[in-house]
Amino acid sequence: MKQKKALLLFTVLVAGGLSFCTSTKSGNTTKTETKPLTPNMPGEKELTAAKKRWPDVTLDELNKGQAIFYNPCTSCHQAYDIPGFSEKKWLHEIDDMSPKANLSAEQKAQLTKYILSFRDANTIAGK
Repeated sequence: MKQKKALLLFTVLVAGGLSFCTSTKSGNTTKTETKPLTPNMPGEKELTAAKKRWPDVTLDELNKGQAIFYNPCTSCHQAYDIPGFSEKKWLHEIDDMSPKANLSAEQKAQLTKYILSFRDANTIAGK
């Protein structure tokens, strides 16, 4: 159990400090641009939004979902703008990508809670 907690802490710390790279071709050479990740850490605003759907949710659960969003999700693609997609689109993407990322049911639930609560708390009304 101690090893799992240590591994989770390591994952969260690494996810917070990772950068992702994009390659652009310029003639015969490849230029790599490094863009720092700016993790959207859940706070009281996201926790309040989450509790409207899941009354027993904790900030720890949202933090675990955030760690999943930034790693393993961004190990294959960029971190997408959470408020930029509809809830329906996010639910589709989570269902589609969870098996590819080898997420457990618990991890999928944590990711879903993080994304939807962050979206709810940070989406302009009417969008």
